[in-house]
Amino acid sequence: MDITRRAKLMVGAVALIGSIAALGGASTAGGVSDSSGDGFVGGTITQTVTGAEITNVAYTVDAGNEITDVDLTFAAGVDGKAVAIAFDDGASVYTCTDIATNASACTATAAVASADANTLTITVSLA
Repeated sequence: MDITRRAKLMVGAVALIGSIAALGGASTAGGVSDSSGDGFVGGTITQTVTGAEITNVAYTVDAGNEITDVDLTFAAGVDGKAVAIAFDDGASVYTCTDIATNASACTATAAVASADANTLTITVSLA
C-alpha cells in the first residue's frame, strides 16, 4: 500500500470516529423529558438547590403536558430532611416526601404546564 492511500484511509477513519463521537454527544443533551410517549418535546430547566447536593431530577409529564411528579435524588447525608420545590410560574403546588434513602418524591396538587417550567427551586430544610 502506498503512503497516499494509507493517508486517505487514516483521514477517513478519523472522520468516521469524529462523526460517531459527535452523534453520541448530541444524543445526551439535557432538558425536560419523559417516557410517556405523549409527544412532549423537552427543553431546559434551571435548577437551584439550597441545603443539599442534588444528583438527579426526574419529571413525570401527563398527556396534557403538565409536570405531575418530580422525583429528586440527593447525595448521601440528608435523609430525614424536609423538601420543598417551586416552579417559576408561582401557581404550581407540590407536596414532597421527606428524604429517605437519598430520595424524595414530589406530587402536584396544582401542576405546572411543562411549557411554563423554566426554573425549579429545591429547598432542603437544614433542621
